[in-house]
Order: sequence, then C-alpha cells, then structure tokens
Amino acid sequence: RGRLTSFIHPFPFPSNSYSTLPISSHKMDGAYQQDIELLEKAFLMFGLAADDREVERLIKAFLVPVTLKMNSKFKPVQDKAMELLSHITKRLQTRSQVQLPIIVLIEQLDGATPLVQNFILVYLRIGIPRLSPVDQIEILPLLIKSMNNKTKKQIDSILSLYSGALIHLTITDAAALKSLVPPDGTMKEYYLCYQLTLLLIPYSYEGDLPPPGLTVSQYKQIVSDKPVDPDTLEKMKVATIHLLSSELFAINEMLIHLIIGSCDPRHSVYELCDQKLKHNSDYEDNGVIEKLYNIYLGTAIRSSH
Repeated sequence: RGRLTSFIHPFPFPSNSYSTLPISSHKMDGAYQQDIELLEKAFLMFGLAADDREVERLIKAFLVPVTLKMNSKFKPVQDKAMELLSHITKRLQTRSQVQLPIIVLIEQLDGATPLVQNFILVYLRIGIPRLSPVDQIEILPLLIKSMNNKTKKQIDSILSLYSGALIHLTITDAAALKSLVPPDGTMKEYYLCYQLTLLLIPYSYEGDLPPPGLTVSQYKQIVSDKPVDPDTLEKMKVATIHLLSSELFAINEMLIHLIIGSCDPRHSVYELCDQKLKHNSDYEDNGVIEKLYNIYLGTAIRSSH
C-alpha cells in the first residue's frame, strides 16, 4: 500500500499490560526500571537526531509505544512518557516533512484507554495532512472503522480528520466507495447528521450566537479551535456531496443535504447540488419535510440537543 505500509513495525518496548496477578515487589521494580531506562534512551536518541530522516525513523520506532506508556501503573513512567511526547510534538512542529506512523496510530485507537486515544488523535491531526492525497484516501476506511465505541467528542475529531482527507477523493464507483461510509445503523445516522452540519457551516461568521440552523454544540463540531479555511471548507462540502449523492445512500437519506447545499454561496457547491436535485427529488417524503422544518424553526438537527 505504498509508503504507509513502511510504518507498520514491531514495537521496541515491552508490552504495557502488566499482569493483574500478585507479583513480587522486585519484579515490579524491574519492570519500572526497564521502562524508565528505555524512555531515557529514546529521549537521548531524539536529542541527538539532527535531520528529518533520523527524526522520522525514531518517530516510527518510538511514538506508538511511548504513547502506550501513558497507561503505565507507575507514575514516574507516565511523567517520563509525557515529557518525551512533549519533546516529540515540539520537534514535529518545526519539521513539517516528517511523516508519522498513521496506520499504526489508527489501529491503536481500538482498545486503548481514553487518555491514550486522545494522544493518538493529537498525532493523527498532525500527521494525516502530511500524507500524500492517495495515502489520505487509503486511510478513510480505517477512520470509519475506528469510530466504533468512541465518545461523541472523539467521533467528531475522527470525522473532522475524515472530512479533511475526503477532499482528495477521485473514485466514483459505488462498490469502491462503500468502505468510506459507516454501515447502516446508529453510526450511519450520526455520520449523516455530521455531514449536514458541515454543509450548514458558513465560510465566515462572527457573533455570540451560532449561525442560523445550528446549535452551539453543532457549530463547535466543525469549528472547534479555529475557523476552517474557507477554500478548504468549500472542497470538503463538494467532496461530501459527491459521496452522499452516490448509490450508497437512499434519496430520503441525503435529499436534505442537497437542498441545504443548493443554498450555499459558493458556486461549486450549489451548482453540484442543483444538478443532483434535478435527478433526485422526493420533496413529499415525511422525513425530509421534518428535517427542513427542524432547521427552519431553529430546532437542533439532532434530537439529543
């Protein structure tokens, strides 16, 4: 699978899962000492790394296992791991060409503790935009699968990464696109709600109240720390419409998205939606009418808000 496969590697650290059976204190001390020594060694190696190639090699070898050490039962090990992760983050901020082990990071989301999951999401936000467009599309199915058994905030973070990568989508075959969306069920409904929220986000907005049609929490789903670049947001909306209007979704599932998109101020968005609406129009569907009323009357898109 291209360059991404080179990031799948054996962990240099021992397993982080200590036995729950009673063990002697000297064995616990031995495990603790081993972790500390390995973290110190990794810290020294990062300190001596002088170029991007060396930093990338070390990140491929140490980032995931060091992140997993945040689960250690020993507080000094956690502190040392945190210190090393902070150092790694600073190095990444000044070395924009360094690649991260994205596939391994995504795979570690399943079964990890919430603390480790949050650290992984931080590094995914750093690393995914650095991938080539082809590799970004390649990881979309992995991101979709990783949404299971996550908190709402974590799912929103994953969908944000997903939407950013989706702008590089070029395939149109429905069979090939199937792995890029959640299967039928609650997660698919959430996915569609998130994409509707994305389409409602304005390209620029200032004010104490959320934009029309959105609640505060919905607005923050997309615009969390800083506003999305308008041109990037436009590309995200276009990619979303292309995917939603494929054969993967029934007309009553995505008609509301096309209607909202047809009101978008950007030409590429509203023209695409207008074209799709000419071939897909079932305005008498009760579900579509209810969603339109909910937006028009100011009711939250999601019934939980």
